[in-house]
Amino acid sequence: MTSTDAVTQRVLLEAIEGGGIAHWARVEDWDGERSATVVEPGGVRHRLDLEHAGAAVAEFLSRNPEFDPLDVDGDLADEIVQLSLFGSVVYLERHRAEPPSEK
Repeated sequence: MTSTDAVTQRVLLEAIEGGGIAHWARVEDWDGERSATVVEPGGVRHRLDLEHAGAAVAEFLSRNPEFDPLDVDGDLADEIVQLSLFGSVVYLERHRAEPPSEK
């Protein structure tokens, strides 16, 4: 398994089991390691697996060569999954979409 595969696996775990994509997707048929079906609120289904997410992870790692795979969290996993499925971040979590309030 390449380092990209290991990071991609971690991304899938954080996105699916860690709840990173829970604000916009329902997960079906998750095998616990390599692939799942992700369903958008409107019912559109996507196959998410190591191969598809791996390209987005490889791109991220090329821009961040010193990245520690243990730093993958739900927010980063969500971004990478959306990039792999849609080419950009389509669904923003409320806390990320709103600018900080100024007092």
